[in-house]
Amino acid sequence: MNKMNRRIFNFFLLVMFLGIASSVSATTYRLQRVTSVESGKKYVFEQAGRVMKHSFSSSALQTTNEFSTTGLSGSEDYVWQLESASGGFKIKKNNSNYLKNSSGTELSFVSSSPSIWSFSFQNDGTALIKCVSTSRYLGGTDTSLSAYKCYTEDNLLWLCPHSVVVYQLVEEKGTSPDLSFDNAFFRFLKGESYSVPDLETAEGFDGTITYSSSNTKVATVNASTGEVMIVGPGRTLITASSASTASFDAGEATYTLLVMGGDGSADKPYSVSDMNSGYLTKSFSDKYVSGYIVGYYTTDMFFKTVADNDDCVAIADYRDDVTSSDIALIQFKTGDPQTNYGLKSHPNELGKRVKAYGRMNILRYKACIDNVESLSFADRYPVTISNYKYATYRTTEKLNFTNTGVSAYTAAIDGNNVKLTKISDGVVDTGLGVVLYSGTAGTYDIPVTTAPATVTNTGLLISDGSKATKDNNTYVLGKKKDVVGFYRWVGAESLPAGRVYLNGGASAARDYLEFAFDDEATGMRDAVHHDKVEIRTDVVYDLQGRRVAQPGKGLYIVNGKKIVIK
Repeated sequence: MNKMNRRIFNFFLLVMFLGIASSVSATTYRLQRVTSVESGKKYVFEQAGRVMKHSFSSSALQTTNEFSTTGLSGSEDYVWQLESASGGFKIKKNNSNYLKNSSGTELSFVSSSPSIWSFSFQNDGTALIKCVSTSRYLGGTDTSLSAYKCYTEDNLLWLCPHSVVVYQLVEEKGTSPDLSFDNAFFRFLKGESYSVPDLETAEGFDGTITYSSSNTKVATVNASTGEVMIVGPGRTLITASSASTASFDAGEATYTLLVMGGDGSADKPYSVSDMNSGYLTKSFSDKYVSGYIVGYYTTDMFFKTVADNDDCVAIADYRDDVTSSDIALIQFKTGDPQTNYGLKSHPNELGKRVKAYGRMNILRYKACIDNVESLSFADRYPVTISNYKYATYRTTEKLNFTNTGVSAYTAAIDGNNVKLTKISDGVVDTGLGVVLYSGTAGTYDIPVTTAPATVTNTGLLISDGSKATKDNNTYVLGKKKDVVGFYRWVGAESLPAGRVYLNGGASAARDYLEFAFDDEATGMRDAVHHDKVEIRTDVVYDLQGRRVAQPGKGLYIVNGKKIVIK
């Protein structure tokens, strides 16, 4: 074969090869959100709709909001691979180079002696990525998140958003459902209008979509429709997922929802979540902040509920939340603020909601309002009612639920039921636990009152963190299989301090106590049935506590009362 003929032959071989290759479907991947990482897997790191790239500018890792989830071969410049290392992982790009934290904040790539990184996943499903050797975290250089550097923990507050959503590349075996939201990030002030983003799917998609929220303290979501109910300030990930079908693989899409509790004004003070979100500017300007007093931090950052002195208090958005990352500090000026509000001198202020005015700052590696001259206790307290319409609540001030849309109830165990009795005047004294009901889920502001309280004992107890155990017949409000009632506490430890519960006493034997109502005029029973919650107050039991579907003649228990069927 001469050279010319050989060239023609090779050309046709190449054409045939390319034709065969093009007829084979390219490997496709989907991004699956994860809350743990492992060596050898490929990941994408995203924050507020932007993913971290392999490119640098001024020693800062760049980001982009333009990326694809299909056809990935591992060569894309936003895909990272993890390699196991002592104390964490090496973060590797699509060649032999690794991510290095050098000179404190500056990032670079090296082929040897790379940095070791740890991944700490938080309650909202996001991760903090920390350089083990320098104790610095990957964080956005500004709220636009156009670049990332490494920062100490104190700089992560306000200046540097740093909570990263981690996705793993999962190979598609069939047809991808191509789930995606038309907006990956929402940030807005609580109380403003919010529209759920549209979910896009592949043409002909025949699967069922299920929705979930990673942080139900911020928002709950209807599992079927995706409708979101805002609960409180903070960050959550809303996930739409589908199981595999005969035609499509399983799929998932997420968007980040950041709810700001306030704007720093007197009428809309910042929440603690606002201060810790990374989306405020550290301007040293005077702002208002509000939260519950949950304790005190010592000078060496040891958290206590009993204060050593009166110079500051620790506050959180939720009365019983003492998680370090969920706390901010209020530091008092000397003089009247310390004298009037210091936790050492006033231990009974623990659990009360306060609003402080002072300078935004960082103190002891915590978001802080310092030089506080003005502090006041709240005249209204937020109460959140979940989608199943009930809640238990502990008051730290005397509250009046009249005409608020929320009704307060006392509770008493009566046989196999919990009898709920509405507090007729709506006034609940300080330090009491109650059962709350509202026909509409949401957060309600309940006013503080000075009116006398006619009810001094609601039958509900407040856990001190040691006595409310499963061995002591402790019952807490809960829902299982759409049935709301009081369920036996089965945790290994005592019920956490501050939780409201019922003590079943020595005679209590059932794992679940149903509701029975002592006030038919409230319409409560009708409201429960109309909401299709499977709570029945006409369930019949025999004298041994066994449910009877079709009772005949005899003695039975209905709603905790003995009845005779003749």
